[in-house]
Amino acid sequence: MLTPQQELVLLLAGHFESSTKKLDKLAESVDWQAFLHATPANPHPYLAYRIEQTIGPSRLTDNAWNVLADARRANSMGQLQRQATLRKMFAALDAAGIPTMVVKGMALAYLVYADPGLRPMSDIDLWVQPSNLDRATAALLDAGLQHPTRFYEGKGDPRRPTLMLEQPGTRGLVELHGELYSLNALPASWVEQAWNSKIKVLLGGIESWVLDPRHTLVHLSLHYARVHLFSTGLVGLIDIFLTVERWEDDWDWPKMAASYRELGIENWMYLTLHLARKMLGAPVPDSFFEALGQPDRIDEMETLATRQVWEGHENTLFPALRGVLATTSLRDRLNYLWQRMSTFYLPKKDKSRNPFTNAVRFGRSAIFDLSVKLPRYMAAWKRGDLRGSERRRRIQLAKQRGHLAQLVEQSAPAAGVQAKNTAGTT
Repeated sequence: MLTPQQELVLLLAGHFESSTKKLDKLAESVDWQAFLHATPANPHPYLAYRIEQTIGPSRLTDNAWNVLADARRANSMGQLQRQATLRKMFAALDAAGIPTMVVKGMALAYLVYADPGLRPMSDIDLWVQPSNLDRATAALLDAGLQHPTRFYEGKGDPRRPTLMLEQPGTRGLVELHGELYSLNALPASWVEQAWNSKIKVLLGGIESWVLDPRHTLVHLSLHYARVHLFSTGLVGLIDIFLTVERWEDDWDWPKMAASYRELGIENWMYLTLHLARKMLGAPVPDSFFEALGQPDRIDEMETLATRQVWEGHENTLFPALRGVLATTSLRDRLNYLWQRMSTFYLPKKDKSRNPFTNAVRFGRSAIFDLSVKLPRYMAAWKRGDLRGSERRRRIQLAKQRGHLAQLVEQSAPAAGVQAKNTAGTT
């Protein structure tokens, strides 16, 4: 059951027929201070814009409108910095002859949002071919970017071919991907097709490569649903809604449904687009869902996913701590810690390094990680995030994400729907 504040957020963020009267009614009675806390702060720039387009700022209390308007102004200023960084990076990468694609937030800000300052983001995501990752990193370092001091050797996650960089003097990260993690489970031929189908667009006057719309929709949906299990909040769903709306006349829904079934992602795409339509009014036709087949236990999936949309972003735990607390025995916790430490701190076999060198590297990376993360753990403890009922709630959310993943992966489509379709992929 939605609160009046949540209902108003969705009416503002989405597009629904005959919503004007309901908006007016809610605007008259809603607690605007509670409205600000109905969702994490990241949709605030977009909500400020939508309020201007619909009910008008005068309906809000001065404090509530100032919070939203300030968020929009701050994000617009940040976007100017990100745009300057993008221009600098593309000049360096073009000079080095390295094809590069802009993905996720930075591309969407210009392609589907009415103004690029409406889409908040903490980083710029670039995708290069794995064989070009080292060259691209060197080109960007030569251009004046640097590895953030909070990442050991610029690696956010040693398991993935992604390097972190930043423009000195700015707060935004640059994530340089040698592969898109959310697409890892898909056939290599599909990922290759996604790369080869890229299109050239202008992002703030900068010629850039981006995914074509159909591959964009799959990437966004799997990143939001399969990787983050809807826990990144409402912005990810707004991205998907606006993407569907932006190319509403171009989608070939029957072909897309067949493709998703062939790729084995039909349940993820069904749940994600179902939520985008139900919560925000995304123009996805009934025929698409009928062709895809409703998964078993869709109501339970929807309940779990919806809770993550509203609460997950503000109630996540640090990944390592979440893993430890989710286990039930000392032995399991020790096994989990060893697996995580060996993955993150033990280098892959390298014949050029002797055991002593490897041990030194292990120690240095572990000490570095502790020095960066321990203050964050302490701050979270002081805030009460890791104590009492709040800790229990966060653990519950983490466990529910695991349960949701199992449900989606293991559920079968509704009876009467063919298990596999031989139509080509998008």
